[in-house]
Amino acid sequence: MRNLPIAIQLYSVREALKANFKDTMKKIADLGYDGVEFAWEFGGMEPEELAEFMKSLGLRTASVHTKNAISTDPANPDYAYAKALGSDTIICSGDKKIFVAQLPELKKWARETKRNIEAQGLNFAYHNHSFEFEKLADGRYAYDEFVGDDLQVELDVYWLANAGVDPVEYVKRFAKRLPRLHL
Repeated sequence: MRNLPIAIQLYSVREALKANFKDTMKKIADLGYDGVEFAWEFGGMEPEELAEFMKSLGLRTASVHTKNAISTDPANPDYAYAKALGSDTIICSGDKKIFVAQLPELKKWARETKRNIEAQGLNFAYHNHSFEFEKLADGRYAYDEFVGDDLQVELDVYWLANAGVDPVEYVKRFAKRLPRLHL
């Protein structure tokens, strides 16, 4: 079996980061993590400054989870952070309040977002929660309709199980489009 790098999703420690970003990051490095997935908190540092800090800790950046993925502006700060931090992937997730109700619009948004991100030389992947697994009138899950056969995914095993679907089935099904996996 390959030795896979292990990163922590920084949303998991968001309160500690707010209290003391640098000390929390140092503790993460001391715990032996290979890297992190940023979640819209960059410690008030500019991209290059944060990249130097990460390098000093020996931590890599797995990806940048963004709230700003819909931006068509090449100056979107998340793109700059991903590039400076050496990450090739921007991750985003949906909004529970509108996911099923606005599924056709969200499918279009996701493809536009994918094109915008790829135009910056980065990859796009979608992070699931349980709300995407509401059944549609035809019996399929809204998630399956949304991701289609072209979106990369960042499957979250907890949210898959919480939705009542088999995480192993989904990992196998999306293995070729699964650059990141949340456990």
